[in-house]
Amino acid sequence: MRIPYQMHRSHYLPLVEVVVLGTRFNASMNAVIDTGVVRSVFPMSAARDAGLSLESGKPEAVVFGGSAAIGRLIKTYVLIHGRRFDLDILYVEDEKLKLDYALLGRETFFNQFNEVAFHERTLERNVHFRG
Repeated sequence: MRIPYQMHRSHYLPLVEVVVLGTRFNASMNAVIDTGVVRSVFPMSAARDAGLSLESGKPEAVVFGGSAAIGRLIKTYVLIHGRRFDLDILYVEDEKLKLDYALLGRETFFNQFNEVAFHERTLERNVHFRG
């Protein structure tokens, strides 16, 4: 799977659309593929929009991008580039995220592949997931 970088506020980012598959609805949002994030971090509004129960999630602390928060860890099915993935996502209050995109982290996403390669110095910047 090859994901091209997208222009975002005058910078190229490894940004991808992620569709959170809910019980009643689906919620779509952009996420940065981030090697510095252990767990994927999404805003609680994505879980609510998809009809997921935040109360069922295990409380967990997280530090990211200079922010700290307590979120709810929920096993979540998502679609990325037409492929379905089973991820553990930590949902935090929207105002705590302070970003207009979610963070797609290493645990439960990167470890589904044998290799993850970021190609930033090529004409076609992309992230390539193999195996």
